[in-house]
Amino acid sequence: MAELCRDDALVPTVYSHTCKRFDFSLYFEDAVFAIFPIPDGIMCSAGQPISRIAKSTMDAISFCQFAASLDFASAVAIGLLSYSEHVKSARPAPLINTYILATMLLDGARARTIWLLRVSSVLPSVFIASVALKFVLLILQSFPKMQFLLPSEREYTAEESAGILSLSSFAWLHPLIIRGYRHRLSIDDLYPVGHSMSSKSVHSGLQKIWKLSKKDKSYSLFLATAKALWLPLSVPMVPQLFLVALNLAQPLLLATAVSFVESGNDKPAGFGYSLIGAFGLTYFGIAIATAWYQYLSARALTMIRGALIGLTYSSMLDMHDGDEAASSSLSLINVDIERIVTSLQWVVGIAPDVIQVGIAIWLLEARIGAIFIAPVLVVIDREVHKIEAKIMDAGNLDQKWDYVGNININKRRENARTNVSDIEISNIVIGNSPRLLSPIITFIGFGIVVKLSGDKAPSTAIIFSSLSLLSILIDPVNELVAVGPNLAVALDCFNRVQQYVTNKKRVDYRIFSHRKPLDEDTSTARSETGRNNAMETTTLENTELALSTTATKSAIQLRNVDAGWSTQTLTLRDVSLDLNPSTLSLIIGDIGTGKSTLLKLLLGEVPVLAKGSVSLATDEVAFCGQTPFLRNQSIRDNIIGPFAHDAEWYGACIDACALDVDFEQMVEKDGTVVGSRGMSLSGGQKQRIALARTVYSRRRIILLDDVLSSLDTISERHCFDRLFGPSGLFKYLQSTVIFVTHSAKWLPYADKIVALGPNRTIQQAGSYEDLISSPGYVQDVMSTTKEKEPEIESSSSREISQYKHEGNKETTVETVETESSPDNARKSSSSALFYISSMRWSNFLAFTVLVGVEVGTNGIQPLWLSWWSDASQRSPNVDLGKWMGGYAAFGLLSLCFLGLCGGYLLIEINPKSSSSLHLKTLRSTMGAPIAHLTDKTVAKILNLFSQDMTLISMSLPIALILATGSFGNSVIGAVLTSVSSGYMAISTPILFVTLYFLQKLYLRTSQQLRALDLESKCPILEHFMETLQGLATIRSLSWTSHLISDTFHHLDQSQKPFYLLLCIQSWLNLVLNVIVAALAVVLMMLTVTLRDRISPGLLGVALISVVNFGQTLSLFVSYWTVLETSLTAIERIKDYIADAPKEDSLAQQEADVPWDWPVESRVEFRHVSASYRSNGPDVLKDLSISIPPRQTRRNLRTLWVRKIHIDLISVLLRLLKPSKGSVIIGSQDISIFAQQTVCKRVTSMPQDAWFIPRGCGESVRENMDPLREVDDDIKIYDVLDKTDLREHIDNLGGLDAQLGQQGNGVLSSGQKQLFCLARAMLTRRGGILIMDEAMSNVDYKTELKILSLLRSDFQGWTIIAFTHHLRFIPQFFDRVVVMDEGRVVEYDDDPGRLLADPSSLFRRLSGAENDRDNSSRVGE
Repeated sequence: MAELCRDDALVPTVYSHTCKRFDFSLYFEDAVFAIFPIPDGIMCSAGQPISRIAKSTMDAISFCQFAASLDFASAVAIGLLSYSEHVKSARPAPLINTYILATMLLDGARARTIWLLRVSSVLPSVFIASVALKFVLLILQSFPKMQFLLPSEREYTAEESAGILSLSSFAWLHPLIIRGYRHRLSIDDLYPVGHSMSSKSVHSGLQKIWKLSKKDKSYSLFLATAKALWLPLSVPMVPQLFLVALNLAQPLLLATAVSFVESGNDKPAGFGYSLIGAFGLTYFGIAIATAWYQYLSARALTMIRGALIGLTYSSMLDMHDGDEAASSSLSLINVDIERIVTSLQWVVGIAPDVIQVGIAIWLLEARIGAIFIAPVLVVIDREVHKIEAKIMDAGNLDQKWDYVGNININKRRENARTNVSDIEISNIVIGNSPRLLSPIITFIGFGIVVKLSGDKAPSTAIIFSSLSLLSILIDPVNELVAVGPNLAVALDCFNRVQQYVTNKKRVDYRIFSHRKPLDEDTSTARSETGRNNAMETTTLENTELALSTTATKSAIQLRNVDAGWSTQTLTLRDVSLDLNPSTLSLIIGDIGTGKSTLLKLLLGEVPVLAKGSVSLATDEVAFCGQTPFLRNQSIRDNIIGPFAHDAEWYGACIDACALDVDFEQMVEKDGTVVGSRGMSLSGGQKQRIALARTVYSRRRIILLDDVLSSLDTISERHCFDRLFGPSGLFKYLQSTVIFVTHSAKWLPYADKIVALGPNRTIQQAGSYEDLISSPGYVQDVMSTTKEKEPEIESSSSREISQYKHEGNKETTVETVETESSPDNARKSSSSALFYISSMRWSNFLAFTVLVGVEVGTNGIQPLWLSWWSDASQRSPNVDLGKWMGGYAAFGLLSLCFLGLCGGYLLIEINPKSSSSLHLKTLRSTMGAPIAHLTDKTVAKILNLFSQDMTLISMSLPIALILATGSFGNSVIGAVLTSVSSGYMAISTPILFVTLYFLQKLYLRTSQQLRALDLESKCPILEHFMETLQGLATIRSLSWTSHLISDTFHHLDQSQKPFYLLLCIQSWLNLVLNVIVAALAVVLMMLTVTLRDRISPGLLGVALISVVNFGQTLSLFVSYWTVLETSLTAIERIKDYIADAPKEDSLAQQEADVPWDWPVESRVEFRHVSASYRSNGPDVLKDLSISIPPRQTRRNLRTLWVRKIHIDLISVLLRLLKPSKGSVIIGSQDISIFAQQTVCKRVTSMPQDAWFIPRGCGESVRENMDPLREVDDDIKIYDVLDKTDLREHIDNLGGLDAQLGQQGNGVLSSGQKQLFCLARAMLTRRGGILIMDEAMSNVDYKTELKILSLLRSDFQGWTIIAFTHHLRFIPQFFDRVVVMDEGRVVEYDDDPGRLLADPSSLFRRLSGAENDRDNSSRVGE
């Protein structure tokens, strides 16, 4: 055999008349299979002998012996390497396993060749034993060694400790898949991301490169990301190269297999067995190479996502407080970065496709000649149109996400969605046209050329190998050309992120005389160790030591400062101020005079410092704003934050802020979670928690912005005594305190008073004694308010060492868990039925019929080609028109019905379906009681209207079209494969049974991962929103590093389901590709065994179906995953709608209620009790109050409520359903009305001013008249004149001026409350006005102004005011209700009578009696 087939040649032997096989020579196997894989060191040392041998003549056996000697040398090297790998690597010897796996396969081929040569009886046995030994060694080396690692080294993840075999087969995922099949998964059940993929690691790498980049150039962030992650982005090309080689082998194998059948018995059976092995190696190799490519791509995409989100957050921390650009971070992480990851899936590792395209074109030209240019031109023409569509799509990206991000549904957004649908339909039709039209044009053109030239009809092998080449040509060309538009979309999103991270940053213009030794930079996260050490230095002993050396120079010094929020409108002018250390300074003034701006100036948060200087003695500054910054954590965590826990100091802080009394009423004590934006707390509780955090920080300079405004009188005096009194904590700390307030009663206790005037300058400054004795603002305030000076205790405070409060050790921790039951398939089917019902069943059935026709016409084309080929072999070029026309007709019909499917679903069905789901979700939210909303975080609700609605309206219909089409094509492929042989049909039931159990195993886990992926994004969104609300507080407390660490934690938690979802999809692709490989091997086994009974044409159809079957299954998996994700969004929407409490069926809607209801303004509570949870404590307890209808003598009623006013308002507006009792308005129980009816017929002013959300209208006019009920601007100007806002609004630009997000930087807190009053005066309705602390942020003059407007403009109305400001109650209100702990304590229709009663609680609260009890703690 050696002589006939030349086993001594250094080339592969080919099939000929003297050598009846296609095989590698022994010489070639020894030279390539044996020597090539030897490690580089052995190769280098053996370089010269190899070169000498190449020049000499050596027979095959001698060369085999030489190769064996090199094998021995490599075995010695592997033994030395084994020790190093077992000591240095957590994986089971990755290099050794890779080497053994590669050489074991190659040695198997060598052993076969030596066995066939039969030149020795010993050598083949030795080779076989060597292969078996390597197999055993590979198995032993692949066992995980986690149990053998040192305890300190066991932090590796399951992926990091997996060997090469486990990674190749995704075996490390199997425990998770099985657990997901059997149990419900939570976020803690998922494997953590590896250390190299952690958010902190990838962010650090990108941050270093980004700092060195030229940020003013376009695409700088993209280039920095590519440079920082060059290795993860490059590695996927390695398996892609193998995949290209294996893909190109498919048409060659197909042609060889068809030729083998056509040749009859000319070729021996051994040739067929070689084909079986070749098919197995090729298709199983495709499965492994695809798995590695997808696995490495998933790692790269996950790292890109983590790096960009981390960079976005760190950049947000550098922006100015209140900067509108900062809020765009939510859309960046929720839209742009997700879009970047989606687009880059088409880009990562795609370069080797160029090689595949070039070789495929060359092979195609060799088979069909110059006509090969036809499919290339079709693909290029299609891609040109697709690029144009993509550019239009990218241009409409902002418009699309603007539609998704806003709840407002109007004609403009409907048009935007229609345009998007047209583009998507074009993409679907144009994108599939090469697959459907290229074979038509190619074979029709080829047939015409053959007929005109008179050549012999092409063989079946040529036809079907060409069809296979077209398949492997079109897909990579599609991918390559798709790189352009997808990269353009990614670059566009990168530029938006780059624009955000390069926005104008906060520049700290303050000058510090002294800085902390371990200062925390606001832009860079310090190490955890350093942060902990810094926090440990704030112990009580260190504080006392630091305070013993207090400096005597000014703590704060301002010199000729002009500052403001923009260069056009400066808020402060020519301000000069000196404040001494360890003093209490009160900042007073009318609303809009710049008091809050002055504090922000001291924080370095005012963006414009036109002139002057700001000097502070230290950078140890703490800030507590009017709007408390609270995180969705426990009260204890909100107070302590990253600081070390000091039980004594913690107890002193909560006592000073009167929180210990609140803790007694809470089940979880200080472990109670405050909820999103402190939703589960009252306004006073939120302010006191934020104040306690400020005190706990022990800072040298304390900045407080009207922090006592929401407290009742007793709590207010208690806090002032324990914090600012002679024995207060601030005096103990010797802190310099700057306190903005509208309460004049605290002026006598100030060391210095600073009064800001209407011209934004300092009107007065000095001690209380100096200012009260001279005419001016302070004297005017004290004489007008007539508030008596409260007595502050000087000896009642305890020593710090007496306090010790350990708090509740069990802090509630939110765990993200799937909300679905273990039977996810059932829930998925119910979600699908829910979605189909929103589409209407008739529409869905029509869509299904269109898909069936499209799939059928597409599936019949290979059969028609087979019949055409057989007919051409019998009668060449006969009925050519029939065959060409039929083939073209089926292709064109398939393309047309595909377009009809897309058009019908995207234009007719989807707009109605998505609008219906959107409206149902919106109604469930708007109609839900407050008790239901308190269980939902703001981020979860935001996720429903952003990400979930985006998936439903955009991704779901496209995925439905493509998934159903791919599924149909897969079924057709399986049928066509079975047609080639009756025996092959036996595999079809086995295939479908296998696929059934596979999807059952896969779906249960994947659905839970998808739900966790969506749910785990909520904490990130909430974390971003919380940070946006508290930027000034975060920076002042030096919490930046702590919050960045929290960001990395939330991001790593979110990365777990995101990454594992990509991995489990790759695992499914691997299993499906293995199934396809098994089908190919079985088909070839049947072909070799039954080749006399198999038609070459049908075999070509079957082989083409196998080739396409893998591709269609892969496409089906890709589209199915998107469809499944969208169905998970449907499930969340369905559950949200189902869980939302429904209106009573008897409740009257707005259209059924008389237009003049309520006719009379009587309000009555009859034995009302209410609770936020079914098993929770009652917040209202047997409440009975009757407020008579309007009277002619006076028009004002009042309710003064302690701590539970929000509960009473919720019941009154039907936002909280009473557990018992009833609420009567007029003469009717409000339970018979719909919730929105009650809210619309009762005018209310909330404590926190409300403005139209961003993007839905931000002008003054739109905020004054949100429902567009006023058609005359004169009416708007009239109410602005009455509230003294006209001049300020005119300076802003009139009614078209933009107020921005929540009016920040445009209106002061007091002006916001006046704005809400003006809106209530403009859109009055119902005869009942509810005011919830609507005067808490205004000065006494403005308070009098508001009360006068209530008397004049709401004549005859019933006004229910909830307030802690009691100074004007006797003059303006005729009824008082005092409540405590959900019960009525006092009720009288004459406030004067209660004030005259010495035992009255109202008298104590009003401050009429100034004894020590006035400053006693709440509840004493």
